[in-house]
Amino acid sequence: MMTETKVKPCEADAKKVWRVPKIRLGITGYDVFAKGIGFFLAMAMPLPGMAPFGLSFLAQERKFSIKAILAFIAAGLGSIVACDRLGAAKYIGAGLIYLAVLFVLERGVRVTDITAGLAAGAGVFATGLSVIFVRGFSVTELLLLLCEVAIVIAASLMMEKSSDFLQKQGFSVQDIDSETKLSLGAVLAIAILSLKQIYIGSDFSVMNCAASVVLLIIAAGCGATYSTGAGVVLGLICGIGGNYFMPVLGAFSFCGFLAGVFSKFGKGGVISGVVVANAVMAIYTNSAMQSVLSLFEVLASSVVFAFVPDSYIEAVKEILFIGENERKSISKMKEGLRSRLAAVAAAFENMSKTLDKLSEKTAYDTGDIATVFDVTADKVCRKCRKSPICWGKDFNSTYREMFEMLNVLREVGKLDENGVRDHFAGKCLNITALINELGHQFEIYRVRETCRNRLDENREIVGEQLSGMSKILDGLAEELCVETRPAAVSAWEVRSRLERRGIKAKELNVLRDKNGRHKIEVVLKGTALKEKQRASLEKLMKSVLKCPVMNTDEELLGKKYLRICFSEAERYTVETRHATRAADGTNGDNFRMLHLSEGKYVVAISDGMGTGDRAAKESEAILELLDSFLQAGFDSRTAMRLINSIMIMKSGDEAIATVDLCIIDLFTGEVKFIKTGAEPSFIMQKDGGVETVCAASLPMGIVTDAEADVSKRRIMEGDRIVMITDGVESRENGSLWVSEFIHENCRSDNEGNIARNILDYAISKNSGAVNDDMTVLSLELKAVG
Repeated sequence: MMTETKVKPCEADAKKVWRVPKIRLGITGYDVFAKGIGFFLAMAMPLPGMAPFGLSFLAQERKFSIKAILAFIAAGLGSIVACDRLGAAKYIGAGLIYLAVLFVLERGVRVTDITAGLAAGAGVFATGLSVIFVRGFSVTELLLLLCEVAIVIAASLMMEKSSDFLQKQGFSVQDIDSETKLSLGAVLAIAILSLKQIYIGSDFSVMNCAASVVLLIIAAGCGATYSTGAGVVLGLICGIGGNYFMPVLGAFSFCGFLAGVFSKFGKGGVISGVVVANAVMAIYTNSAMQSVLSLFEVLASSVVFAFVPDSYIEAVKEILFIGENERKSISKMKEGLRSRLAAVAAAFENMSKTLDKLSEKTAYDTGDIATVFDVTADKVCRKCRKSPICWGKDFNSTYREMFEMLNVLREVGKLDENGVRDHFAGKCLNITALINELGHQFEIYRVRETCRNRLDENREIVGEQLSGMSKILDGLAEELCVETRPAAVSAWEVRSRLERRGIKAKELNVLRDKNGRHKIEVVLKGTALKEKQRASLEKLMKSVLKCPVMNTDEELLGKKYLRICFSEAERYTVETRHATRAADGTNGDNFRMLHLSEGKYVVAISDGMGTGDRAAKESEAILELLDSFLQAGFDSRTAMRLINSIMIMKSGDEAIATVDLCIIDLFTGEVKFIKTGAEPSFIMQKDGGVETVCAASLPMGIVTDAEADVSKRRIMEGDRIVMITDGVESRENGSLWVSEFIHENCRSDNEGNIARNILDYAISKNSGAVNDDMTVLSLELKAVG
């Protein structure tokens, strides 16, 4: 039997009425802690006046609730602490807009990560646009606002995984996938960056202390490899935007390395590693590194680290290390990291382009000149009875006369009545006061222009460094994108051959790099190999790979095992000889040879400006930086651009030096010459021909956008390369005589020192006088074996 239920009209209408969403309660102390993180994220400022990460954190809330309000309060308080009134109002207003969006969409619309990011970006764009109009509209401010919107959206997407993870009050290491690790690491980095402006006293940086504690924990749990990488990342975070970028990067990297090396001795060893690293760098730099990590910061971080429970350190170790069950997700992780690196690189490049636009100069700013005239007229002519005539009826004539007086000030530097036309001086009742006031206002204008030009120059330099960082990150992203090529031999084949010879490998890996070259890693029981065993292994690897091999690395793994690496041997080696002569005391020329792990041999000469100690210090500093960048895997041209920007920022004095870089591929014989203001190089071919490699480029330290001149050649076994500095030139025909001298005198000089012969002849051409520092290098390519 069916029953009929009648619905009252008021009830039927009520079902169609939109209800105001209720704020859901039921929060815990952990929720307050998780949302409180937004306070620190909101304080992080990648650029002055830009603090977008608090809004990105708020965008992780997808429903209107008490938790969303807590996140808004935390982010708003952080903005108030970090920004000025208008800046804080901008971010608080954007947060209110985002909460309003959640309030409106509460009815059932699903807020996705993209929707949330776009809503947050739209909020900051709306409030930011209002702030721009309040402060005064400019295109550059609008471009910076668009960059900030992009950062808000990108950061909200990046924080998604870490936000989901932080919602959990309990977790296991297996729950943390690779993307979550990256997201958590980024959130931690932003949190550390938020402490940048917090100091206790005048020298104690809370950011440096927090970064040091993180570095100590990673070193204790994961060893030297991870701690060195963490040191590089923490150095980038703590150093960016500061005056000591390279020292900070070097200090954290070195501290991470030594702390990881001493981690086998427990917490005491890790602390000792940081203390020793800091002491060594302070001594090496004559206490200059105290501006990076002070003694109190090191001691405070060590004390905090000493009280960190071992279980926390073990948890960090388990989180960072990739287990066997995660190896299948490495490709996905690499792609995620590549895209993030590419996004960061794009952000750096956008910032660089924005700074370039901000630094565009105009030779003549009529707006500022008009201000000079207006202020002068207001102070001198306002009460004059002839003012309505001069600045009314005869306005154009008066303005032309003012410009004529201004031109005299520009050319002569001062102005008196002799520099004013007679007819204007005759009709002006206050000509002396007008001249004095115009000179005063013009001096103020010149000071303002000088400051503006200096600011533009600094923007160009910072933009150049950001562009360099962008290219470095792009290179890293490309390397991550390169897939490992299948090896020509299998690990099973190598293992079976070892077992037939009675050698049992605990672990064996066969790798192949992007150039197709093989590398075999073998882990054997024992702590050392006898020469006979090593020779036997090399012979076996040679037969397996069917090419010459060399033992490239050996490393002890604990107390029982030894890891040995074999790689394809290089086809060539380089024999170098040099000859130098100083003009006065210390030689201002410096040179360096470097053998890179990828089979490249690098020779660099730097000639500092002038002679003596100062020139030597400048050239040595350049080579130290170049060595560090190339060892770290930086592209050579990017490294040269970064060093150039550093030399420009070095001091108010001129810091100019040339760099002559020669990079030889020991597998193919290809040679790359990179020159900045350097002298020609000469290739002495085995058949007797001599080729000159010239360049037309400026030395380092002159202009920000200087480009190095790059040339490529291919040399054969027995060919030689000669590199010189400008002191070797003669007055008559520069360095052209060197080519003739090599062609006529050095073809049969197989055993002699070509460098010495060239130097001696250069001195004899100058009647025995040495007026400038001289350096000659000769490089000969020889086949291995």
